[in-house]
Amino acid sequence: MNLPVRPFVMAVLSVLMPCTAGAVQSVAEGDESDVAIDLDGYGFDDTATFESEVVSQKLPVTAGETQVTSKQIARRMPLCTDEALTLSSGITVVQHGAEGKGHQLFLRGFDAAHGSDVEVTLDGVSLNEPSNIHGSGYLDLYGIIPETIRKMTVHKGPFLPEQGNFATGGTVAFELGIPEAYANGLLRTEVDTFGRTRVVGVATRDGDASRFAAVDGVVDPGFGPDRDAVRTSALAKYSIPVKSAVRFETLALGQLADFSSPGTMALQDVDDGKKGFYDTYSTRGHGAMRRALLQSSIKGDRALTDWGWQLYGIRRSFRLEDNYTGHLLYPAEGDLRRQQHDAFTVGSQVHMTHRAKTSQPFSVSVGGGWRSDRIAQAEHQINARGRIWQTSLSATATLHHLYALTGLAWSPFSWMTLQPSVRIDGALYEVRDGLADQHGTQRFLNLSPRIATAFPVLEKLQLFVAFGKGFRLPEARPILNARDPEDVNLSRYSGGTAAVSGGYASEAGVQWQPADGLKLKLAGYLTIMQKEMVFDHVSGTNLEKNRSRRAGSELEIAFDPSAWLSTAVDATVVWARFVESGNPIPGVPLFLVNMRTHIGKPRGPHGGFDVRVVGPRSLPHGASTNGYVWGIIRSGWRFERFDVTALAENIFFQRIMAGAYHFASQFDDAESALPKIHYAAARPFTVRLALTIFL
Repeated sequence: MNLPVRPFVMAVLSVLMPCTAGAVQSVAEGDESDVAIDLDGYGFDDTATFESEVVSQKLPVTAGETQVTSKQIARRMPLCTDEALTLSSGITVVQHGAEGKGHQLFLRGFDAAHGSDVEVTLDGVSLNEPSNIHGSGYLDLYGIIPETIRKMTVHKGPFLPEQGNFATGGTVAFELGIPEAYANGLLRTEVDTFGRTRVVGVATRDGDASRFAAVDGVVDPGFGPDRDAVRTSALAKYSIPVKSAVRFETLALGQLADFSSPGTMALQDVDDGKKGFYDTYSTRGHGAMRRALLQSSIKGDRALTDWGWQLYGIRRSFRLEDNYTGHLLYPAEGDLRRQQHDAFTVGSQVHMTHRAKTSQPFSVSVGGGWRSDRIAQAEHQINARGRIWQTSLSATATLHHLYALTGLAWSPFSWMTLQPSVRIDGALYEVRDGLADQHGTQRFLNLSPRIATAFPVLEKLQLFVAFGKGFRLPEARPILNARDPEDVNLSRYSGGTAAVSGGYASEAGVQWQPADGLKLKLAGYLTIMQKEMVFDHVSGTNLEKNRSRRAGSELEIAFDPSAWLSTAVDATVVWARFVESGNPIPGVPLFLVNMRTHIGKPRGPHGGFDVRVVGPRSLPHGASTNGYVWGIIRSGWRFERFDVTALAENIFFQRIMAGAYHFASQFDDAESALPKIHYAAARPFTVRLALTIFL
């Protein structure tokens, strides 16, 4: 800015300069920028710049809301977006396959498998795949390039009206846009000690963060046998003003991956010395994924009314060959199976928020949308030569999903904000079984009341109370089970009858900021599922169970005493049980602790570490596994135009069972149908070197 008089400049600077970490402004929620002040002609050097982090001062809606900024993601330098999820408190992510297959998620006592209980949106588009053959709600986030994430918001629990299908545990919302630090683009190359190489490039148009193109590629030989992978993705976003306060945006995503499928290893074989910890049974597993997404939207932002309309289409293809059980089920040919899933999605949604001119802040929101998924899937048993010798599933399905919502935001008093809402979802399923030449249809209706209440009783102390209902629409496979059992081969699907899985959740919490740079948050939650669905990794089926209860507490402490130091600690404890039997819900860690520290300024040396402690996990049939500790340490130097960083992962040299399961298998001549612990190994100690060039 050009100021007319030197004394005024000096007066302003005398106020701003003592502020820690730069001036804080509520200009754009979650945005970050460097503010350059033109002081030419006032005795200052032409190159003088003053950095100011522009952060949101907006009150969180619920106690479980967490915002992760692009700066936090850039510091962590994740190889993929799934790793960026762990920057939020209370989330655990593990990979029980090779790079390219969707991760397994854990949140608030939910083993969400590949996404059955965690909704994920990309610029408003839901990425969960309903009724995917490998698991309903299947998520693959490799297509989102971490360097293009402007903000990631995690809403734990189903308390907001826009949270839809699969949000029983919560919702993760990604917003794309190039961070200020990469405003002119970048080139980055990363390589680790096992030969995994990643190359990423980001380009913007005239430094506009909302107009960019990005591409990344990974070649991974794997840290052990049958873990090699090749994947690539491309993203492009274009935003342009149409007229005053109206913008048009379009987003395109393309993604493909080919990867091996290592399966799991029986722990007993490792303990007996038959196999090494990182070995596999070499069962010829392989996977492939293709996806294309195109989204266009128009957004309006006027003084009292915000609105938006969106249209999107998704085309995806998924193939997977795996063998979890050896030759237990089919002694002669073996249990190797091939899953094929092809889907096309088209959808649209609209929303509007109007703020009333009243003495008490008041606004009303309405919205709605529809989505249609056309699915074709098949499952074959194949032999070691890759020939199909049996087909167990060949079906097509069309899923129509419509929803409408309305909500209020009202502050009747200065110390209270109420946000009641209601959402109604309807679905129509049409399924055809190609093997039995049968056709079935079924309709579903779900009503979800919700309310979030915030009490900013003091300037630095806020209380939160929330209640809401989350839901999961059923898979397509059990639709034919609703027919006369005499007409249906029930052996083709054993997951249960087709019904909406609903759950009621509540939480209460407090957020306290006793001093500048210090924030503490404490929350307790309770979720009761009316009908639990537990994903079985062997059959790829959600198994229907009775009611379940999840109760827990979360603690977060964030301490940012200066511009060059930030640290955070969060801890989550959960008690997850089936109501009738009192047995633990399988797969859920008892507790989770994260510790993160970053040291360094935007230029010069920088470093930090992340440590994650995952508690013991209960498994089916009374088994359990021990917890583990995982850590990463990084150190680097940022120059004006490039950065060099070294990262060491699994710094405690632990043999980590990232995925742990309990089922029967037979990979040798010993005949036994007794279940035993199987696991998917996490990456061992690895050193990674990253070189970044800023354009």
